[in-house]
Amino acid sequence: MTNTVNLTSSLNKRGVPVYRIDGEKTIGSEDVHQETLTSWVRMNKGNIPQLELYHHIPNGGRRDKKTAARLMGQGVKSGVPDVFIPAPSNGYHGIYIELKVDGNYATEAQNEFLCGVLDQDYYACICYGWRAAAEVIRLYFKPWESPERKLERIRRGLESLKSLKSLKSGKQ
Repeated sequence: MTNTVNLTSSLNKRGVPVYRIDGEKTIGSEDVHQETLTSWVRMNKGNIPQLELYHHIPNGGRRDKKTAARLMGQGVKSGVPDVFIPAPSNGYHGIYIELKVDGNYATEAQNEFLCGVLDQDYYACICYGWRAAAEVIRLYFKPWESPERKLERIRRGLESLKSLKSLKSGKQ
């Protein structure tokens, strides 16, 4: 049984896709939503094998100046999204998700990073709440059919129908 959710989308001021579950308030902390999303991922690895590559990037959070300087020296970069799945799908190289709750918005550094990876053919978006993020991940890995492939499938179907009709009428 699949749960259907009504996902709404928009673009923020920088053109980054933003997703929400229609009518749902995303309350609580981003940490709790992150933990819940990670639990969802663990439960769905059997259905979506690429979720084995899912990982959280613990880039945010409060740190003292010494720790922040040490991490920056090691390559920590401001604005990197919360989640990355380095698995290609539907013409993208992988997917980055910045997880938010109501009242929180992407920072300029986050928007900059998201726009940068979108330009490199990664899918990147902002999701309000773990359920929106889970639905975006599910849709990202849903098989997509190009218009050319769909037309070819329809053409083959029509040819099969013609063959059946000719068999029924005794013509071959």
